[in-house]
Amino acid sequence: MTDLTVALHAGAHKTATTHLQRTMADNMALINEAGISFRGPNAFRTPGATLRHMFEIGLKMEEPIPGGPQAMLKNLADGRDRLIISEENFLGSLNPPDGPFRRLLYPDGPGRLESLAKRISPCPLDLFFAVRDPATFMQSAYSQVLSSGRKVSLQDYVNDVPPKKISWFRLVRRLVEKNAARRIWIWRYEDYPKIQEQIYSHLLTPEIARSIVPHPVRVNKGLSQAAVEACLSDDPQSPSAPEAKAHYPVGETYPRYDGFSEEARRLSRIRYEDDLERIAALPGVQLLRP
Repeated sequence: MTDLTVALHAGAHKTATTHLQRTMADNMALINEAGISFRGPNAFRTPGATLRHMFEIGLKMEEPIPGGPQAMLKNLADGRDRLIISEENFLGSLNPPDGPFRRLLYPDGPGRLESLAKRISPCPLDLFFAVRDPATFMQSAYSQVLSSGRKVSLQDYVNDVPPKKISWFRLVRRLVEKNAARRIWIWRYEDYPKIQEQIYSHLLTPEIARSIVPHPVRVNKGLSQAAVEACLSDDPQSPSAPEAKAHYPVGETYPRYDGFSEEARRLSRIRYEDDLERIAALPGVQLLRP
């Protein structure tokens, strides 16, 4: 097991994680042939058998696997030299079940990363993580809340937390300070379509990256302005979010929902670019750019 390397793709949520996971699944034969094991979220979404349960990070499995975390690691690697885990829920949830948007992104994430690194030691751990402009990130999170059935306004959901107050730098700095990951690879969600080969080059190998065929369609398109208005209507016959999404799909006819003012979006972009510059200067962090 000492020759095994582990890569954790930990999100963030709403940064094309599902598209990356489906691309990996589409190219599974190629990845397996290269001696790499990929485990996506479906491997960690069984109640009582999440990634945290498996590696005994603040939780205990009802029936612990004989041999503990090292045996689990061996099972997941399946005899291959590199294990890639993609599970955006590992660092924490994006939305509390009934609460507002979190002021601090993934507050328990750095501690969980540190625990995982200890459980898999001496195998080195690489972290892969995407960030996104806070304004569109919060709007996408809000759309997810509506899709779950909660009927809440954007104003109540953001809880007086403007996008300019959301800091990716603060989170990444805390991840770095734990000194748990050998390397941390970061990219902008907005750059994802242009840098997929770069991402797969580091996640897999440069040779395999050149042969990876991206998943052909965008997975989650969010909600349109008309769909959000329909969901929030006081009409007893108002549609559910999935119904509204199907009836008012994002496109030329129905523009994407945008609940923040132009000024709020401008300030969000400024904070975002400042965060990215500071993230790129952190030790052990590689910011991927087109």
